[in-house]
Amino acid sequence: MTRRLLLILPFIVFVLHNALSQEREKVTLKGSVIESSNGTPLPYVTVKVAHYAYAITDENGNYTVTFRRPTTEDIQVAFSLVGKQGLEKTVFINPNTNMVQVSTVSMVDHDLYMDEVEVTAQRDEENVSNSAYKIDRTAVEQARANNLSDLLQMAPGQTVLNPMLHGAQTINFRADNLSPQDELNNSFGIGLFVNGSQMTKNADMQGTNPVQGGRFDSFSKSQYNGNDFAPGDNPGGGFDLRQIPVGNVEKVELVQGVASAEYGDITEGAIILETIAGRSPLNFAVRYAGGNTNVFANKGFQLDDRNSLSVGVDYVYSNANPVDRMKSYNQINGNALWTSFFGAEKKVRNNLSITYNTNLDDFKSDPDLGSTLRNKYQRKFLSLSNKISFNYTSLVFDGVETSFSYSYGESTSETIQLINRGVTAVTGVTEEGIHEGTFTPGTYTASMRIHGKPISAGARIKFYKDFKTGTWKHHLSYGYNFSFSANRGDGRVFDPLRPVTGGSSPTSDRPYSFKDIQPELIQHGFYLQNGIKGKLADNDIHLTLGARGDVQLGFFTVSPRINARYDLGKKWAVTGAYGIQTKAPGLAHLYPGPSYQDIILLNSFNGKVNESLYLAYTHVETQNAEGIEPMLSKRHEIGLNYKSEGINLSATYFRNKNSSGLSINKIPYTALVSAYEITGYPEGQTPVYRPTGDLKTYVFTANHVMNNNFTNSYGIELMGAIPKVEALNTSFNFWATYYDTRANSLYDTFDTLSDEIKQQTDYSIAVYGPQSRQSGRLQTSFSSTYHLSQLGLMVQLRIESFLYNYSKTSKKSIRAKAYYDKDLNYIEIPEDERDNEEYDIIARKGDAAIYSENPPIAYFNAHLNLSKNINKNIRFTFFANNFLNIRPEGEQVLSSGEISAYGPLNQAPYFGMELNFKF
Repeated sequence: MTRRLLLILPFIVFVLHNALSQEREKVTLKGSVIESSNGTPLPYVTVKVAHYAYAITDENGNYTVTFRRPTTEDIQVAFSLVGKQGLEKTVFINPNTNMVQVSTVSMVDHDLYMDEVEVTAQRDEENVSNSAYKIDRTAVEQARANNLSDLLQMAPGQTVLNPMLHGAQTINFRADNLSPQDELNNSFGIGLFVNGSQMTKNADMQGTNPVQGGRFDSFSKSQYNGNDFAPGDNPGGGFDLRQIPVGNVEKVELVQGVASAEYGDITEGAIILETIAGRSPLNFAVRYAGGNTNVFANKGFQLDDRNSLSVGVDYVYSNANPVDRMKSYNQINGNALWTSFFGAEKKVRNNLSITYNTNLDDFKSDPDLGSTLRNKYQRKFLSLSNKISFNYTSLVFDGVETSFSYSYGESTSETIQLINRGVTAVTGVTEEGIHEGTFTPGTYTASMRIHGKPISAGARIKFYKDFKTGTWKHHLSYGYNFSFSANRGDGRVFDPLRPVTGGSSPTSDRPYSFKDIQPELIQHGFYLQNGIKGKLADNDIHLTLGARGDVQLGFFTVSPRINARYDLGKKWAVTGAYGIQTKAPGLAHLYPGPSYQDIILLNSFNGKVNESLYLAYTHVETQNAEGIEPMLSKRHEIGLNYKSEGINLSATYFRNKNSSGLSINKIPYTALVSAYEITGYPEGQTPVYRPTGDLKTYVFTANHVMNNNFTNSYGIELMGAIPKVEALNTSFNFWATYYDTRANSLYDTFDTLSDEIKQQTDYSIAVYGPQSRQSGRLQTSFSSTYHLSQLGLMVQLRIESFLYNYSKTSKKSIRAKAYYDKDLNYIEIPEDERDNEEYDIIARKGDAAIYSENPPIAYFNAHLNLSKNINKNIRFTFFANNFLNIRPEGEQVLSSGEISAYGPLNQAPYFGMELNFKF
């Protein structure tokens, strides 16, 4: 780290010296914006100059904006108004004048009558990252998405799935077919930024005890009518994207490569959202498909020439089975964005955003369900954020942005189960030692509630400065961010003497209060970044050099980030990137709670609790997350782009090395405990017992949260876009991705063997080498978009192909390398004997297939989307997933020789429709 810091210090000194030494005069732009169809003035259009200067048009469509003279003679000016197609204009700044009159700009309606309609994710060439994609408002409106999870399915590498609103929905970047823990780490490492503020999962602790059950988990899935429903909590994983409606989303950027140095506390990439601001028509839509109903409305009001208010409401109702309505999900989301300009020249722009949502995952009780698990999940969430942009200049900046955010949530998950397993010995003590327990009834109703109150707060400030060194142009940005996370919930609440079963909440667990331990996480970060443009050997070069420093859990990390593009003439360009990104563990990782091991010393039950005895020794492990540190990702990219006459082609090769990934690992322990014997059974009393004077050694394993997962991923991404072929009125888009991941752990792993194995053999604990797994997937997508602008008609067909999917487990991860015997002696198995039949009994059965292709065939899927503007104000959309009902199935022979069935592949056909009204 010190070497990295020393390497970037000269760069920091150089750019600051040049930035501070250049003072420039001011320039004023004047112009007007009109309606394309009739030439009438367009008021309240937002005009953005470069990175920092804003203006809005007046009632006559005129605007004036003043800013410091740029270092270039050309400057980009962006025009946006909700309901209109946004556009950018390059304006020439005459070096001999301080006043520039911009030619009149005309804007067209944002509908299917436009000449060009883009409804797929496109490569974002304006983003700092070479591997960034954008989804604009047109694509958002055509995506028929209930939430952000559905919307992101159009991104390269993602698969179209039917909406599933009955469980948490996350996303993984540049990976597939991962282990459950690697999936959690991947999604946890993706940052979510909304209107300049980061939304984080760091404060969420809602979940069952991870060190008791051995994994980050929530309650078992609800089981009903043969269907499984995932829980609402997603402990240790990414943000639940169900909670983000998209009816008010203006633009989404996905960064899957090396992100700008501005973004911290991420490893895998970032999702960046901008919501609708300013005056806009009433946009109302109703969508129904497969038991899911989505209704949303938003409207922007221009209060006066300095203030506008955009408000929206979104409601989702989902019923898993429309026949009986037993399993349902509801979510209501309300949002408001107030935009204000201050100062005589409106040089200060303020955006105040408020979002509130609540959902209820409701499962109605039915006496006919018997012992079936019934879970429900409810969450309330309030988010406030304020972003201020200053168009003020000085020696050290040309513009400033600050943002402040605060969020408060309350989450309750509850499970209810009818237990009918006979009398069971239980205890609820929380201190280590020997004690008497009790017994459960043979049948009882058990419940468990997990209650969290995650609280997050953050502040960010960033500065911009443009300057030149010779013919090289620089865009300098630097800033600081702070974040705070806490949880004040009741925690895991249940009666340990009436325990639930299933999931990762075994009998030995105990209640755990979040608010009593007051968990908190504080992070700081700062960054410096220089965007450089110039010419090298008469060709354009774009180079972004950045570095950020983060203080996380007492660790200070310096993360260089570089993105480069070099044009080979006017059509071809080569790209490259290198960067380091880090992600701090969340409170769920840092404060898992104690784990308990209840060892039975005596167990005598005669049918009467008052005449029975349960004597146990309880081992308590409290230091379950000591020494964990931030996850770290090193990322490399190289690519080739082609662009000519509207045709865009790109190929990217990447390699990501992730170290210090979070996981839960078992560590063996022993306890030397006195032996006891029963000496009498007095009537109506607890049996009499005493120590025998002997000592007995007990061996068991306890789980710890550790930085034990390492992944090495590489892949190739191909992407292409062909503009509309006029003879066919059709445009084409395609992408192909191949992802390959090799995952391994650092330490040996341990499995406590079953009582049956212990009785048959001398084995007590099996020891395996570090886990090693490899997986990969080849997938393609081809889309054709037929667009007849005169009729306002669009038909989109998307064909997905799944060509290759495999997983491979190292034999060393399956066969035991050693074991502990009953006396806790460590016995190493000679390497040439580990495959012997006598050790089959302690081989891991779940990974019997060393190499498997699942499925062993290539298969396809097809999706259809048809939209028609009935008039300027009404649009009808029909959509269908897997409309050809392609669902192959069959059998395959595993490497173990076993025959296994696969399929049906693809999900069942899913049809729906939407009506959209704009007034």
